[in-house]
Amino acid sequence: MGKNLKVAGIAVGFTLYFTYVFLFSVLGSYLAYTYFSLPLIYISGPPMQWLIIGSVPLFITFGMYLFKNCERWEITGFFSGFILWLFVLLALSVVEFQLDDYGLYPALAGLLVMAGFYYLFKDRWCKK
Repeated sequence: MGKNLKVAGIAVGFTLYFTYVFLFSVLGSYLAYTYFSLPLIYISGPPMQWLIIGSVPLFITFGMYLFKNCERWEITGFFSGFILWLFVLLALSVVEFQLDDYGLYPALAGLLVMAGFYYLFKDRWCKK
């Protein structure tokens, strides 16, 4: 029974993720151009890649959390790493550091930051 709930949580997480991507990219662009004639927030390059790629572990973990197959510290660890790396990418974009030349490496580095925060929170909250 536990394995079925875990698979269901992962499926719900992917469903939430694809809903997020649809709402974020398609509807957000459509509404911004239709009603305001300009994009409200224009994010491109590595920060945009990170908003799409980096949110995968968040949604999968959240889906598993809904079915009680993970704990709150797991979501907190992933979310902390996600937000920190988003701020790093936005700061580098503001100072016009050319991250576009590196392809998907900034996103992969962000996933490593998320994994680091995951294990940091695991060590902090799961001491026996």
